[in-house]
Amino acid sequence: MPISEDTDTIIDSTYFHDFDEVQSVLDLSGLQTSAAELQGFTLALCICSNKPSRQEWFIQCLDLFSSGNQADQIDQEDQTFLISFYDFTQAKLANFTLSMDLLLPDDSYPLSQRTKEVAKWCGGFLLGIGLYQTQETLSEYPELESTLLDIEKISNVEIPDDQDSEGSTMEFDLFQITEFLKVATLTFHTELCLSKEAELEKTKPITH
Repeated sequence: MPISEDTDTIIDSTYFHDFDEVQSVLDLSGLQTSAAELQGFTLALCICSNKPSRQEWFIQCLDLFSSGNQADQIDQEDQTFLISFYDFTQAKLANFTLSMDLLLPDDSYPLSQRTKEVAKWCGGFLLGIGLYQTQETLSEYPELESTLLDIEKISNVEIPDDQDSEGSTMEFDLFQITEFLKVATLTFHTELCLSKEAELEKTKPITH
């Protein structure tokens, strides 16, 4: 089923700030991914100058995160929610600041679970970057290559359940990691999208 490119807001955007809300829709839709991984993946695609259309993004999600699910097998309401999630992520990125929250479980979750979701966010981000950026393109930006290596390390971080310890240095470390990921997102968006748009603007002929 073709996905409309109409940009009208469809879903109340407050839902997209809530990890549990997004995760419940993903579980119902049959997409085998977490809300954190999906946000990381979607942000990575949107920071690229050649970001996908709604249709392309939705098809990629089906290809990567479903077990044979086709678009017409996903409930229409869930499709609408997912497309609105993509629109919301794009819109937020346009005004992305360090005050924006990553889509992660809140503090009611054990530290080990929150850490796993941060790792999944990183995995989604790496997946998105890998789809839309070639190694040749990234080699032009040594700082971005170094940041990707750091994100890859974070994607492998785990805290055993028996080491959950509220108020420990681990809690602060997790906070520092999420702040780093926000800065990384801003840096990638600036270098891969905004700077290219500025260059294109300079090449436009001046009209009088």
